[in-house]
Amino acid sequence: MPQARILIGDDNHTILDRVQILLNEEFDVIGAVDNGPALINRAVELKPDVIVTDICISGCSSLDVAVEMRRRVPETKLVFLSMIQSAGLCEDVLAAGASAYVLKERASTDLVAAVREALAGRRYVSPRATGGG
Repeated sequence: MPQARILIGDDNHTILDRVQILLNEEFDVIGAVDNGPALINRAVELKPDVIVTDICISGCSSLDVAVEMRRRVPETKLVFLSMIQSAGLCEDVLAAGASAYVLKERASTDLVAAVREALAGRRYVSPRATGGG
């Protein structure tokens, strides 16, 4: 079975590199970009199975990214990475079409699971992502 194809977006190059290393063991990372417009353009060009992106990537709001991805690459699953514990933000991006909301502090334990869940058509939210205990 071929590996799922992943596109990564984050404007912090250290995090971009770490996420790529983390995902490369199980998935085929086909690209990494550092801004929202490039993320959208590469997604349209490459048609990845999953996009893993920082919720605060430069050049776009998280909701803009979600809306554009649903419009331009509707089959692609969207996994947001965030440092923000917020029920409202989590609900907003899931309502806009995202499959997962992963706290960056939990990426090493949650990200692969979140991508798997997204590929299976299910949602994933990191524990404590909504600000609860």
